[in-house]
Amino acid sequence: MYFQPKSLLARLLTAAWTILLIALLLWLAIWLLAKIWLWIVAIATIVTLVGIGLWLRRRRREDW
Repeated sequence: MYFQPKSLLARLLTAAWTILLIALLLWLAIWLLAKIWLWIVAIATIVTLVGIGLWLRRRRREDW
């Protein structure tokens, strides 16, 4: 089976569309993170505080 090699222009156009798609996806990811970063920080803080609370509770129970 023989495939016709693509021309240089076709390969450049394919590369340009791929780069454009990647740039759009990166922009979308950054935009979404900018919108929800406060929620991410709040959830991480709550999880950390709960973890510290459970650790302190376990320490107190062991010392008692």
